[in-house]
Amino acid sequence: MRLLRTRQNIGDVKTKFSAKENSLCFVFAFLLPFYANAQGMRGSDLASTIKWHDELASRFKAGDTNVPLLSMAWFFSGVWFCNVDQAGGVSAGLDTGHSIRGGLGKVPLNETNRALIVQLINSLPPPPSQLVPDERKIVLSGIRSNQWFQNIYDRANVPKEVEQLYEITGSQLVWFFRQLKGVRIAHSDLGHFVCAARGVPIAVLLGQSRLQVLDMSSGNLTDRLRVMPYDFGWSPLDRLVMSPDGKLLVYATHYGVHGIDLKTKKQLWQKGHLERDGLASKELAIGSDKDQFLFASGAHTLERWDLATGRYLATLATNQPGIEFLEVSRNGRVLVAGFDNNRSIAIWEVEKNEPIRRITEPGPAGIGVSPDGETIAISVYGHNKLQLFNWRSNETKEVPMRIPYASYHFISIYWSSDGKQVAACIDSDPRSIVLYDAATWKPFAQWICGGAFGQVEFVFADDNNLVQLKGPEIFHLEVPRKSLSEN
Repeated sequence: MRLLRTRQNIGDVKTKFSAKENSLCFVFAFLLPFYANAQGMRGSDLASTIKWHDELASRFKAGDTNVPLLSMAWFFSGVWFCNVDQAGGVSAGLDTGHSIRGGLGKVPLNETNRALIVQLINSLPPPPSQLVPDERKIVLSGIRSNQWFQNIYDRANVPKEVEQLYEITGSQLVWFFRQLKGVRIAHSDLGHFVCAARGVPIAVLLGQSRLQVLDMSSGNLTDRLRVMPYDFGWSPLDRLVMSPDGKLLVYATHYGVHGIDLKTKKQLWQKGHLERDGLASKELAIGSDKDQFLFASGAHTLERWDLATGRYLATLATNQPGIEFLEVSRNGRVLVAGFDNNRSIAIWEVEKNEPIRRITEPGPAGIGVSPDGETIAISVYGHNKLQLFNWRSNETKEVPMRIPYASYHFISIYWSSDGKQVAACIDSDPRSIVLYDAATWKPFAQWICGGAFGQVEFVFADDNNLVQLKGPEIFHLEVPRKSLSEN
């Protein structure tokens, strides 16, 4: 009788209903659950949903013409339902058992989309032969070629036809991810970790005006490095980069750029500071076949230097509106830079001075470069698909992000050394990594790793495992080789 009390409370009305009005309201409130069931929202768990789909099959076989053309459901904190009636009306939402979230109103499909729904129903693949765990089930039933069908699919490996059905109807489908946990392998009370090598287990700690190097294979800090000619506390570190083999370190401050030999703990060279413009950041990257180049950017310029000597070699860009992103492909052959909050992107072969491609994309939030440098992955604000740009063929394709945070985006994207897996960091709270198969872009695992914006760095190491630098801690994640559906 909540509807009666609500009506009375809204107007604070003390007038008594007539017997007829009371009777009508009582009947409406009494019939509301049955109306909800008629829309395909019966029950808030798997057992009752399966029973409801079985009842729909019985009604269809008995000649009932009011059964849905398509009914879909999956399960997490209730039943996420979607129903398409035979006229093309869509109703969808979450049935928690206590309430319906998402509304009961129907949204009509146009004739083109209704016809596409029928086409997709007729082309649905067979359901998986192996048993699907309850929490991963997607139940689909409906009318196909004048016959009733019911298929159960796996949310850990959703067929593209099922994804398209959810996309056309505008209803929500979240893939099932294996939840992974990283292992803390280092902690320091003396500062925070700022970078790690890709090819060897070495990380750098900044604290107490000094740099320290951590051998992560042993967990012991090496001797502190006193290589700065000034107190580090009065000269904030702007950017720091380490060669993949862990032998050379370059850091930039307000006062200069320094090249360090980590084995001898000696400074190899020092140069003047990079150009500054307000809060515009500096970027550093190391590349080429033998990692002999250092790419250094100030607020508006990008230069190529010799890594071992710091000698200037060439200017790649000038008068730019602000360089916000700089990355070299894992094979060292391709350099990618993002300008003015990544609104434009330029691509170089590392030994050439002129860019080979430029991309203008409104509002990219995150960029990643494939190991061979051929593909640039771009995540765009407010767009739930990832753009993959092949600069050599000038082709672009989109792949669904398939993440449970429709309003979020990727802020960084990392490929494994063999190019078979991708780790994408989501701007969620807490911070989260989603792992993808790079061939299909199907997600297979998630790591809720936490960390505040600007205080977390990730490295996809050459052993195909992830390293997270999170303030004073380092975490290691062993990346699985197979998805749940392949086990």
